Amino acid sequence: MEHGLARALVTDRPSIADDETDRRDLGMLAGGDPSALERIFDRHHQPIYRFASRMLGDAEEAADATQDAFLRLAGSPKRADRIRSLRAWLMRVVQNGCRDRFRKRRRLPWPLDESRDEPAKPAGAGIDALAVRDALRSLPVDQAAAVVLRFYFDYSYRDIAEVQGIAEGSARARACRGLKRLRDLLAETEGAI
Repeated sequence: MEHGLARALVTDRPSIADDETDRRDLGMLAGGDPSALERIFDRHHQPIYRFASRMLGDAEEAADATQDAFLRLAGSPKRADRIRSLRAWLMRVVQNGCRDRFRKRRRLPWPLDESRDEPAKPAGAGIDALAVRDALRSLPVDQAAAVVLRFYFDYSYRDIAEVQGIAEGSARARACRGLKRLRDLLAETEGAI
């Protein structure tokens, strides 16, 4: 089931590795060049928005969380020089923003934007994408984020660790615990049908 679940989830494969363009633009942003933020936004807003959308399940809230991440970057341009991995930093800001939004709501809604980002059900996988979406609702935020990054975005455990600001072994444990819980929940759902 794990292999089929992983195949059902992977839909995007952005890299968090910074390139020279990010390094240059971060330096220019730290130096006060406002066009650098625009270039950074153009390069990174789509994957950051997709991550926020998967985490929040609401397009408007995802847009707000994405905007908040870029506003935080713009609000402290001197810090930009110290950012090691721009995409990882932006995703961490979004993840923390999601956690804050969930605390305000006192619940964890996980519906995905079904019109665009719903993972396709591969032929023969036997896994209902809607059941996966619903099962994600019950995972702790950190585990859910690790599962989304690993199986929707195909991030390595090293990349997940960078996004979450934890050790690689901890990232692996979060993703594995989240995936195990997800499998258990899906098995319960299948048994109830």
